[in-house]
Amino acid sequence: MFDVGEPEIGLATHQLWWDRLTDNWVIEWHYVRHNSACDHLLPGQTGLVKWWTIHYSQVEQSLMGR
Repeated sequence: MFDVGEPEIGLATHQLWWDRLTDNWVIEWHYVRHNSACDHLLPGQTGLVKWWTIHYSQVEQSLMGR
C-alpha cells in the first residue's frame, strides 16, 4: 500500500467534493442546450452532494483509513 499522507488525502477529498458540488452539466444541458435527456440524473447528483456534505468528515476519515 502506498501512503500519500493525510494532508494530500484531505486535499483530494475536498477537491472531489468541490468538483461534485460545482458540476452543473445536467442543468446546463437542460437550460442552455434545451435538452432534457439527462434530467433524470439530477436527483442522484443532488442527493450525492447533499449526502457527502452532511457526512464530509466521515468520508474523509474513511479515505484516510481511520
